[in-house]
Amino acid sequence: MQRTILKPEQVVALASKLEEPYATLVLFLATTGLRISEAVGTQESDFDGNVLRLRRRFYQSDSGGDLGDLKTKKSARDLPLPAWVADRMKSLAKGDGFCFRSQAGTPINQKNVLRRYVHPACKELGFRIGGWHDFRHTLTTWALKKYPTKVVSEMLGHASAKTTLDIYSHVLQEDFAEPLAEMAGKLLRDVA
Repeated sequence: MQRTILKPEQVVALASKLEEPYATLVLFLATTGLRISEAVGTQESDFDGNVLRLRRRFYQSDSGGDLGDLKTKKSARDLPLPAWVADRMKSLAKGDGFCFRSQAGTPINQKNVLRRYVHPACKELGFRIGGWHDFRHTLTTWALKKYPTKVVSEMLGHASAKTTLDIYSHVLQEDFAEPLAEMAGKLLRDVA
């Protein structure tokens, strides 16, 4: 599947176009790189101050869904979040409920939200995303430009840093500009 690596301004534009709780869901995924199942399973009780303690996920199924174990043992992790992210999340929970919930109080149907709200908003903004995992790929791609692979890998809950590099890291066209200019300057200094 083709992944879209979003620019920061695209994430902000998308969140601005969506109503709550979907705007916060987009910002939450973009700033944490969580799997959608981890995000929709988040409850206020998962927070210790601004630290999110991930211990379960919500499995979407045709019959609704169930809370269950995380994908791997490495997926259980504690993520210190910026205060504004934690505060937005807690304000959505309203007590000890799910942060992203339906009118019935159950976690939102992630497929419906993508189809009914996120994809149409992206289309209006002039770009498309393949799915929720694009936010995970986006965070990984941008974070690896600045932070060690091991840090990013563990932040994402990957069992192996190889997964982070081989699957989630993407090279953008803009990444070519500096090395090409530098090599041209070194190798062909007297030509120009």
